[in-house]
Amino acid sequence: MNNELKLAEIGEFSLLKDYIIPMLRDVSNDLIGDDCAFIKLNEQYDRLVVTTDAGPKPLVMNLGYDSYFSWGWYTILVNVSDLASTGCEPLSISLSIDAPSDMKLSELVEFYSGISSACQEFNISISGGNIRASKVFATHGTAIGLLERSKASITRKNCSKNDILISIGDNGAFISFYLKAKKCGFDSLLPNEKEKLIKPYSQLRAVRIINQEGLLSSASDNSDGILGSIMNICERSNCGFLINFDDIKIPSYILETSKSHKLNPWNLFLCWGDWQVIATVSYEKFERFIDLSAKNNINYTVLGRATSSPLSIEGILHNELVDVNVIRNENFKQHSYNNDITSHVDYLLKTDLFKKKKNGIKKSCNIFCEK
Repeated sequence: MNNELKLAEIGEFSLLKDYIIPMLRDVSNDLIGDDCAFIKLNEQYDRLVVTTDAGPKPLVMNLGYDSYFSWGWYTILVNVSDLASTGCEPLSISLSIDAPSDMKLSELVEFYSGISSACQEFNISISGGNIRASKVFATHGTAIGLLERSKASITRKNCSKNDILISIGDNGAFISFYLKAKKCGFDSLLPNEKEKLIKPYSQLRAVRIINQEGLLSSASDNSDGILGSIMNICERSNCGFLINFDDIKIPSYILETSKSHKLNPWNLFLCWGDWQVIATVSYEKFERFIDLSAKNNINYTVLGRATSSPLSIEGILHNELVDVNVIRNENFKQHSYNNDITSHVDYLLKTDLFKKKKNGIKKSCNIFCEK
């Protein structure tokens, strides 16, 4: 395997002409190969939705499963998930890739295979980008979506008091399966569990359907942890949230994993990796949301409701009012994902989440009631 072709033996132009452009032709709509891409719009849309993000090194590679396919998939997913939180229609993505000269050609081909597969899955086209030599492999993307004239812009800042807080998608599945693989080996996972680690899915379809009816008041995708997404909405909407943990059913896979690893199941439930969209629905529209979700098989969990206490996240746990410690990924901090993955995962899973409030006992709490 040591005699595999390296990028230094091929060069940029042959790499583009013979490998990258042919691999991406089916997902580019003939937009790549020039200095710029020209994208036609029509009168149906009146807003471009733009986001940019780095493609994170997949956590599955921390298990020894060196999948550059997965890295390519994640490079698209992380940007598409941002678009998903707005309810827009994905249009195009431009990529910037740093690759070491001694990187194997087969690894880069595998990476672009993941790019191509994710673009097909999420119906987004490649509009070009850049590749250059670097000491370490790194990826960045800038994605563009379209929003119809008749649809509202979903942001983080329009949440109001008593709006219902929901999570759209699975909760805690990714981290549960990762811990299972770390303890028992990657091959111990079922096919759907492996897929959850290698190629997780965004909530594009679900949020698009919900936004057709204008039911969401605010939203943020979960790339740094559920509590981080909730705090994103708090900060932009100048509100707080009350989470009723007593009314949330913890999935069996979380209970099994937390028991075998002696962890608090709520740390797993609130972790990142499942690429949910955390959103709010006004109380008046919530019944319509329930009906729409049932008709379209949209998976969601009710978490709680918005309060008028700025930047405050509280919870009801065992009929007691508690303060919730906002643990999340934060770049430049000691326990950030990009600084030390192992330390970061330990921080998310082992940090205490709850602190009891003085005189905070409550016998019951309805999420729709006034605090």
